[in-house]
Amino acid sequence: MIKNSFFRRAGHLGMIISLFFITQLYAVTTDQMTTALKTLYQEAVSFSKKVEGYPSDSKEKVAITRILNMLKQDAKKIRVLADTESSAKTQAEYKKMAEQWKKIRSFIQDMEKDLKQAESAAPKTPEDILREIEAYRRRIESLESRLDEMPVPVDRMSERQRVEKAVKEKDWQTVKTRLDKALLHYPDDPELHYYLSLYMEAQKNYPSARDAILEALRLGPRNARYWSKAGDIYQQLGLYEQAFGAYAEILLLDPRNVPARLNLAGLLMETGRIDSAQSLYEEVIQLNPSYPDAYEGLGRIAWQRGHNETAKTYYQKAITRNSRSPKLYLSLGQIYMDQKQYTYAIRHLEEVIRLDPDHTEARYLLGKAYWHTFDVARATVYWSQVYRRNNRAYNISFWLPAAYYVQAEILKNKDLFRESTRAFRNALDINPDSYHWISWGNYWLGKYYLSQNKPLLAETYYLNALETNPNLSEALIALGILKWEQSSPDEARKYWLQALKINPGNQEASAWLKMTQNNP
Repeated sequence: MIKNSFFRRAGHLGMIISLFFITQLYAVTTDQMTTALKTLYQEAVSFSKKVEGYPSDSKEKVAITRILNMLKQDAKKIRVLADTESSAKTQAEYKKMAEQWKKIRSFIQDMEKDLKQAESAAPKTPEDILREIEAYRRRIESLESRLDEMPVPVDRMSERQRVEKAVKEKDWQTVKTRLDKALLHYPDDPELHYYLSLYMEAQKNYPSARDAILEALRLGPRNARYWSKAGDIYQQLGLYEQAFGAYAEILLLDPRNVPARLNLAGLLMETGRIDSAQSLYEEVIQLNPSYPDAYEGLGRIAWQRGHNETAKTYYQKAITRNSRSPKLYLSLGQIYMDQKQYTYAIRHLEEVIRLDPDHTEARYLLGKAYWHTFDVARATVYWSQVYRRNNRAYNISFWLPAAYYVQAEILKNKDLFRESTRAFRNALDINPDSYHWISWGNYWLGKYYLSQNKPLLAETYYLNALETNPNLSEALIALGILKWEQSSPDEARKYWLQALKINPGNQEASAWLKMTQNNP
């Protein structure tokens, strides 16, 4: 009986060893892998029965439990890989498993030897027992370290939580590492495919992100989050009809879903279907009157249609429902800029900076708002901040030197020559090509001194602007207005006619000419 048992074990061992050597030379079939795994699994079960009476936290029982779990996971993996057994990738996985099984077989044999030695040993003194316990502890630690080197299957839920935590922390390297491992063990888990789509989206690999979210939808077609992410990815790929279909699927699952309606409305806006977008935003307000994004959307539509007062009302309603959104304050500030209500524009644009200190566009617009209120010092401060962040943004290499030049001339006229020279050098350091910004700066100085009730000085700067750039129609119109107010209608008309010669479609010059013809 013992002899037969020995030969049977030797045969099993030979099967595993031969499988290992065969994998180095020939393709392995799934049937061969399954047979070898069943043999090894039976040996593990046999050992587990020998330690059945051991405490649950004993080293032997913990080790064999881990081995049994690993083999069960290998069985799942073989079923997944069965359809592609002839591919190079699957053959590599099979070879890797065969090598691992050989180590497990050796590990089980070592534990069996320890059990037999413990059973056949003669009674020992307490000192001998203590020494053997210590040696046994070291042996178990050595065996455990070998076991720890092998890939250990993970619990499905705990692995999900680890990946989700890494996604929230934007630790994309950890996300990729864990997903590579988890998807081998749980290829049927839609959440893991959803997280893979998030990873691919973060890498801007949108085709792969689309593939991952479609796999998540195949496994979980009634999950609204998956459809929403699919819509976002389709938009990134420019596939607007597919995105529209994805958001529509959410409404089929949940007709009262507000975010899906907002996504659909935004998509309709992007594709030029404004009336349909407006209807969806109004539906959202009916479903949830406190939703700020719907008011923002209606404000954007009103602004596009030139209904600025209506747009302001909607944006103000959005802000009362979400006072932490820089985008809302920026939009409202831009409308006030369009309406030349610069004091209100400044109030809202400064709120953008408070909420988002790195917002470059708000700083540029604040510079323009202060420029139009003749607070050139503050305009210079904001534009210099834009210049430091991006010296190519918003034509800043024109506006900032113009502001420094205006500042330099105002300081010079106050006899502050050192400060004036410094400001002019700052202008030249930024843009030594002075043709355009000096002419515009002179025109603006004319406007500034006219606001200070100094018409002679204003006229001087208007003429300086035309010396630098004779085609500056703004300066020609301003000189015409100044001459009209000085009761010189013929000179005024001469300047307006010159402006029309440069730009025949100049409505301001045409309007002044018509008015003066009716009022000689």
